[in-house]
Amino acid sequence: MADTEQKKLAQISKLVYPFQKSAEAGKAGAKPTDIDDPQVYFDALSNAQDGFYPIGANGQWHGGIHFDTQTGNTLAQEDGIRCIGDGEVVAYRIDSKYPNVDFSAGKATYSRGFVLVRHCLELPPAPKQTAQPAPAGPGAANTAPSTPQPAAQPAATPDQKAKEPSLIFYSVYLHLLDWAGYQADPKKPRPAFWKSVAYVVGDKAKDRDRASNPSIPEAGVGLNLRDAQHQKVGYAPRGAKLRLGAENPNKKGYFVISEVVSGQTVPADAKGLYAYKAELTAAGAEPDRQDAVYVLPTPAPIKAGDLIGYLGHYQRFADLEPLAATGPAQNGVRPLVQLDVFTAEDLKTFIAKSRERAKLLDAKQKTLLKIDVGAKLVLPSEPDQQIGTEEAAAVVPGGKDGAWVQVRKGTLQIMDKGSLSGFNSTTHAYGGGQILHRVLGASDSDSITEAAYNALKTKEEKDKYPRRQVLVPSGPPVWVQKALMGADTSVAGRSLKAWSTFPLQASQANGPEAGFIRVAAIKKLKKVATEADGTRWWEVDVGKIDGNSGVGWAREKDHAKVTLCSPWEWPGFEFIEADGTTPEALYARHVVATKQAKPDEQAALEAKAQAATGGPLFSRVCDAIDLDDDRHLTPAELRKALKQPWLAEAISRLVFHHTSEWGTPRAQWNAIDGDIPESRKADWDKEKNRIESLQWWSDVKTTPALPGDAKVYAFHPIGLIANFPGSSGCACGCCLGEIFASARYGKQYGPVYWGKLKLADFMGWDALITSGSVTATERDILVAMSENEGNMDAIQSYDSEVLTAGAMQKTVNPQGAGELPIQVYEFQQEHPALYQSLFADCGWEVKDEGGKKYLYYDGKTGSELKQILREGFDQAAFESKKKISSKPLATIANAIVTDEYKAKQAKDFVKRLRTANSLAPAGYATHKISDYIRSNLGKAVVLDHHVNRPGYVERDFGAALDTFFSRNPTVSRDPGTWATQHSSHESSILDIYGNSRVMTDASARYSSLKAKL
Repeated sequence: MADTEQKKLAQISKLVYPFQKSAEAGKAGAKPTDIDDPQVYFDALSNAQDGFYPIGANGQWHGGIHFDTQTGNTLAQEDGIRCIGDGEVVAYRIDSKYPNVDFSAGKATYSRGFVLVRHCLELPPAPKQTAQPAPAGPGAANTAPSTPQPAAQPAATPDQKAKEPSLIFYSVYLHLLDWAGYQADPKKPRPAFWKSVAYVVGDKAKDRDRASNPSIPEAGVGLNLRDAQHQKVGYAPRGAKLRLGAENPNKKGYFVISEVVSGQTVPADAKGLYAYKAELTAAGAEPDRQDAVYVLPTPAPIKAGDLIGYLGHYQRFADLEPLAATGPAQNGVRPLVQLDVFTAEDLKTFIAKSRERAKLLDAKQKTLLKIDVGAKLVLPSEPDQQIGTEEAAAVVPGGKDGAWVQVRKGTLQIMDKGSLSGFNSTTHAYGGGQILHRVLGASDSDSITEAAYNALKTKEEKDKYPRRQVLVPSGPPVWVQKALMGADTSVAGRSLKAWSTFPLQASQANGPEAGFIRVAAIKKLKKVATEADGTRWWEVDVGKIDGNSGVGWAREKDHAKVTLCSPWEWPGFEFIEADGTTPEALYARHVVATKQAKPDEQAALEAKAQAATGGPLFSRVCDAIDLDDDRHLTPAELRKALKQPWLAEAISRLVFHHTSEWGTPRAQWNAIDGDIPESRKADWDKEKNRIESLQWWSDVKTTPALPGDAKVYAFHPIGLIANFPGSSGCACGCCLGEIFASARYGKQYGPVYWGKLKLADFMGWDALITSGSVTATERDILVAMSENEGNMDAIQSYDSEVLTAGAMQKTVNPQGAGELPIQVYEFQQEHPALYQSLFADCGWEVKDEGGKKYLYYDGKTGSELKQILREGFDQAAFESKKKISSKPLATIANAIVTDEYKAKQAKDFVKRLRTANSLAPAGYATHKISDYIRSNLGKAVVLDHHVNRPGYVERDFGAALDTFFSRNPTVSRDPGTWATQHSSHESSILDIYGNSRVMTDASARYSSLKAKL
């Protein structure tokens, strides 16, 4: 464990499952979706042909899990296996072509390909006991800025936070696609950690003007090459292949040539010259080495969800049988990939520290419900009250949502509006205690809801409803089923069963008793109930001691053997020292258990098998899932266990200290020789050679070093991922700390964080381009224009708006609506589970009210929310220049930097770009702006205007056209006729429009864009 070492490896920000769920069959336009329920994976793995954790179908130790054709029925495996977490690629091997084992029954194809990724899991910081403000920086001017930029100052001192305890662990992806497979499908996306992408001078390169570039030969067509001062000094013909390095800091889009891979350039050594990347065609990355383990000289950073590779092939000896599913009839194809997760560090000490840290963390980080063995669940009591049809019921103001809600019951009365006073729109009650039920017109049948009444726009319309039907409460509040109330806050004329006390009582644990430990992410539990004081209950299924399931309710506190946990408590995880269980003993046990032993060898094999049967590896797995207690654990039992949530969970939280199969000494396999039948020994020798060829442990020389004896702690990959459901150590942005400065805008003060992530640095551009969501040209435009806006993680609340966030600086307006609530609402529709963990679980909620989207924090929006966000960010904080923490803002800052939300920001930018350029200029209704504007610069200028003043684009662009045509009366007003003069005319229009746009800093922003594009 590396508590004191300074790590360069970034801490893991999230864990993801290696595959998404397959697109819904038969649904047009359906795409693979994210998985947040581990049982989806356990169900899929139960169908795998072999490769179970921790004992494979062959009875041997197996430290990983297999994905094959059968799991592909559930998982989107055709898109490749993804990296499970942020980290760095340490080593890999790729076969140029799959090798074969020449068994007696035929040739078995297999893959030796693997990728080893190193990760760092760091404990979340402990909450600070007392505030530690940073020292003040240099003084600032006392005058207000002339443009809408706050006078915020960075902290003067460097971050001196101590490194938190951390754990280095590895994920390794095995039996991957060979190089021949990539060559057979050139369009197949390739891993980003391979050798840098080469670019071909292709059809997009059309430079042929020899007058401006003497380097171009006669009749030559290709790409101009430029020096650092942007002068044309070279040429690359079509067909040449170049490798590029860094971008020219003085000229956007031009990249230095680091290598001429092929082709006759001018000069011959064009290294150091600059090429315009937009006019090159990516040829695809290539592996640095083939058919050997390649340890990267500098580990390559990789993000959670990035492509690792694709399923390779792995045929077993049994697959060569004529009737085998993957035998000759399947042309030797058996798709397979294996995933292992392990650590070589002192895991027990790290987890002990983790559990101590968990005791100090905020309650909001307790996202897992743990039900221990022996816990008794609760069933609802019988109702003891009745609300008759002659009565009415209204939800108690602030009543909690869930399976049951608290209501007031009583009778309905009709009263004149003038006789009522003190109405509270939040509680729907009047000063006299009456609760509004309906708004009435002249007749009792003419009634509308409160919401419909509020939607009326004029006083005349509202005056048509002078009466109110109100509920006059009687007796204390009671509880009713929420489903019977529907979406109404009050109902009448219904017979409702009710409870005088909350229907669930921990003291009356009358439900099923848990026979197995159960750990569930609360966000995945569909039924929740909430007491009047906010205490939550969840309906959950448990495994009973007889192996059957039982369903009941568990309370978050004061419920025996039920606790709400943080993932950092590692609930249910056990550590088993299992290294003494050898391949020889496991082989003997498998032969005996599957009744393959001959009578004359039965006793000897049983004696050997006892070392495995009674050993810690096999014993603990049997204790967890061997329900019939016959100690004959079979593949069928493992498959059955994976289909039961509590048994699958039990397996997935077992951590074994064992020698990795990728470093097991050959001597341990040779020990089995004496038990192999004579007729199979030749094939067994070949199988041992294959096992040896698969090993890579001793070839990976890296820092920190892997242990020489290959003894590691092995995790079930799904168990580890499931323990951190969509979170890291930064739930709700808790790890961000004091990053917000107090800014001044006029006489207002508020928080600001300028962020660090530029749109140009967004790692998902290639994926968006490949999917067709964005073009390369659009990316270049957005990257250039976005620098006039903000970083992807920028957030502030210091001006007239409630909140501004992201690269497009989307806002929450003073009423609580605006573009940011719309974006968050769309994100909720696209990623409901992520929205829940990133926003809802952290106090933020987006609501659709009358077709408008509003953003709330702890039930507050508009001016109330603005006040909450700016609390503590006053003049004193501004003058002290100290950085301050903010829970609500940290949540937003944390949410908008997730890969999914960054992709949302990028796609929204593209949508805005297309919308802006499709507008019709004022006075020119028969044409779109895009008819006049074709250049990247022009499109960026229009987008820049639309982002800042969307209502002015058509007017101002039309005015620019008016000016242009008044200066050039002979130019046709139909841009379609401009032909070769189009570029010149467009340039003139842009100079007018770019400088005259009604917006902040129009000229400066236009000049900035011209310099970039």
